[in-house]
Amino acid sequence: MLSVRVKEPKPVASSPVFASIAEGLRFVFSNQIILAAQCLDMFAVLFGGAVSMLPVFLQQIFHYGPEGLGILRAAPAVGAIATASS
Repeated sequence: MLSVRVKEPKPVASSPVFASIAEGLRFVFSNQIILAAQCLDMFAVLFGGAVSMLPVFLQQIFHYGPEGLGILRAAPAVGAIATASS
């Protein structure tokens, strides 16, 4: 380990915060793959929180208890198995 030589990069002058943000936005909007991946992640985060509302939804609207919650939580796995087997 002692024989390994590491070259330290030269320090880069920091740019203003808003200029860095603008540069990042230009990069994201010019690169369609990055934009698509970020949009997909954003929608997954936004709609992923709906699972936390299932117990209240089941109790208030469907008038079911823990059994109904178990069925709803198992539904994505059942759908994945059905899709994989076809």
